[in-house]
Amino acid sequence: TNPRCMDIIELIREADPKAWITLFTNGALLDERTVSRLAKAQPLLIVLSLNASTPEVWLRTMRGGSEKDAKAAFHAMELLKDYEVPTIGSYVPWPSKPLSDLVNAVHFMDSMDVVRARVCLPTFTRFHVGEPPFNHETYWAEILETVKTLRSEVRVPVGLMPALYEIKTILPIVH
Repeated sequence: TNPRCMDIIELIREADPKAWITLFTNGALLDERTVSRLAKAQPLLIVLSLNASTPEVWLRTMRGGSEKDAKAAFHAMELLKDYEVPTIGSYVPWPSKPLSDLVNAVHFMDSMDVVRARVCLPTFTRFHVGEPPFNHETYWAEILETVKTLRSEVRVPVGLMPALYEIKTILPIVH
């Protein structure tokens, strides 16, 4: 959202042509001009928090966004693919959305050749107002089973965050 973001990235690139830059975005402001400039500023990695499988779900999920923003976020995925900008697609499966939306979103990310699909487990703290909005133990287990199934359906690696929920060791695991 910083109007000088691209200028700053280009200054970083001038100072260090090889340093990796990672940017986090919801994609709403990634138009063709911006993505074209990003492609010239590589190496970089975009983490696009899509959080939906369609612009309609995006609009319900991303509070404060407009229909134009929702469409732009999905078009951004296409632009990033077209300009060969490495992208991680990110999704938080909040219980207000069916897990089928997560499945559809990861399939979409796969079709956009993202380097990784990142599924972030939803959470809450004791500082949230009222009762916990869901039983995290039950819901996280459902998400994990969905992710395990997805991994056999798509080419893109599907990672769960935090990873230690699934992998309960710090010892190396070789598949």
